[in-house]
Amino acid sequence: RILVEIKDTARIVDALVATLEGSGLRPDQATVISFDAEVIEAFKRAAPAWTAFWLTSFEETEVGWRPTAADVVATAIRIGADGVDVRAVPEVVDEGFVRTIRAAGLEVHVWTVNDLELARRMESVGVDSITTDRPVQVGEATSR
Repeated sequence: RILVEIKDTARIVDALVATLEGSGLRPDQATVISFDAEVIEAFKRAAPAWTAFWLTSFEETEVGWRPTAADVVATAIRIGADGVDVRAVPEVVDEGFVRTIRAAGLEVHVWTVNDLELARRMESVGVDSITTDRPVQVGEATSR
């Protein structure tokens, strides 16, 4: 599967859709990802058959980690995302987090996991995939 990360604004969506549709790829062979929720929303409006994940990270605040799983689900549903790709923060991404995301009908992926123990932990909580700069080592440390 090819991942296409959009770091530009939603103005690129029309060109991206044209490129994907002219590429010979099937919609199940490529996924568009972006931290910009509006990019994902515009992409899914223009190309609903293609998969798109909203990327997000987490911040520890005085009242806990933000966004919460409920916040992540609300944004993903609002923009029509097929799933989320979140920073692998073990204090946040646990079995409950994954269960909440999945209960909303969304996939849950984590990025960028280079620590083997963290990779094993992410696998154990049931994420759909792990992005890494160390694919051989992470693959050997997990069952993926």
